[in-house]
Amino acid sequence: MGVKKKAQLLAGRVCPEYISIGKKEWKKISKGHERIVRQVMSFLESKGYRCHSECEVGMKTRGYIDVLCVDSKRSKIVIVEIKSYDLYNSNRADMLQVIFYHELFKEMLSEKGVELSCDDGRIKTFLPYVDTSNIESYLAYRYDNRLMLIKVPQSSIIRENLYSINVEYSYTDKKYVIGTWCKYCNNSDCPFKGS
Repeated sequence: MGVKKKAQLLAGRVCPEYISIGKKEWKKISKGHERIVRQVMSFLESKGYRCHSECEVGMKTRGYIDVLCVDSKRSKIVIVEIKSYDLYNSNRADMLQVIFYHELFKEMLSEKGVELSCDDGRIKTFLPYVDTSNIESYLAYRYDNRLMLIKVPQSSIIRENLYSINVEYSYTDKKYVIGTWCKYCNNSDCPFKGS
């Protein structure tokens, strides 16, 4: 199971009645996601970082960090999870996902550094060891047609609170969980569709 799916499950945000939209709609979403990845990389590179996209992390649980950057002094690493929806649609699963990536990356980082497969497997890159307090994680959203980066604090209090709330809705014999994915759901039987 991947990091994104695990984050959604742990955040109580996966609806058992979800039906995915078609490939054509996903392509549109993917293009928007790629555009935001390029914007974030361009912004961080202008600040002196060297960036890669789609870096595979994890051993037991796998996932792909959307943007992973190291500063020019090789002393700081930035992890960015891109969300191609607006900030007002953010949810706990988003934060939990980037926390998972942060923790997986820290586990992989040895005293010598870490070699990662990035840019959809086209590039093997070596990232130097950095003190784990110098790894920062961000979520990137659109907000009023601008890009917004939100720093995600890496605190055990936040991690514990992410597990504490679960919102579900029952309707007849089916259970629905409302979340940001509802706009990508094709289940016409859902009583919340269109609301």
